[in-house]
Amino acid sequence: MIAIAFFAAIIIVIFLVFQLVKDNKSFVSENEDSSTNGDTVKTFDKISHYTSVSLGTFKLPLWQPGQTITIKFLNGTKILHSTTEIIAKEWLQYANLHFVFVTSGKADIRVKFEDDPFQSWSFMGTQARGVHADEPTMRLPVNSGAEFKKSVLHEFGHVLGLIHETHNPNSNIKWDTLAVYKRYGGPPNNWSKPTIDEQIIGKYSNITPGWRPFDPKSIMLYPIERTLTLDGLETAENYELSESDKYIVAMLYPND
Repeated sequence: MIAIAFFAAIIIVIFLVFQLVKDNKSFVSENEDSSTNGDTVKTFDKISHYTSVSLGTFKLPLWQPGQTITIKFLNGTKILHSTTEIIAKEWLQYANLHFVFVTSGKADIRVKFEDDPFQSWSFMGTQARGVHADEPTMRLPVNSGAEFKKSVLHEFGHVLGLIHETHNPNSNIKWDTLAVYKRYGGPPNNWSKPTIDEQIIGKYSNITPGWRPFDPKSIMLYPIERTLTLDGLETAENYELSESDKYIVAMLYPND
């Protein structure tokens, strides 16, 4: 009888251990979000939290005031070319720089048009000079109206060396990091956590030669969704240069 009771006890213990391991596996799987790129973001609780990510000190890759920047289109129609040129030159009303659009030879900035609306980016300032001469330094989406103007103004802001306004060291955006990771970790971005930290959540601790107060109306700010902040901060789409945009480029590129 003693032997039977002993073996019965062992069987019960094994069963309990198995159930405990099974329950723990279920808990972990419920608290992990797998993104499409294979990275796993483990959430330690279900409570939204705020984390500040520092991108360190950044020296703006600026051109010299009064400098001429050459620009070449790698594809696209004449209408796209002329429209882009007109919009881009709006910056030159406030910045002491010159744009020269060329059709052959070398160019500082090389623009390629894409049908994909999410293909909109540009190298910053003089960083474009480090790109191979056969490669684009800017991509613009082929869309129309206000959306196209917004894209051109934004990307040519990067050409002048301007940062995304969310990276402004003077910003105080209280991101709901879990919501941001979920939002940008899925389609259409499918970004990894480090990419989201760099592109969205992070901000510079300092910028040389200095920067402005946070500007919610800047063309360099993508809209902030209320659901992605802890304090309900929300900003709208910006389609025009703000007064602060005009001021900052006039400060960075003053007249002689």
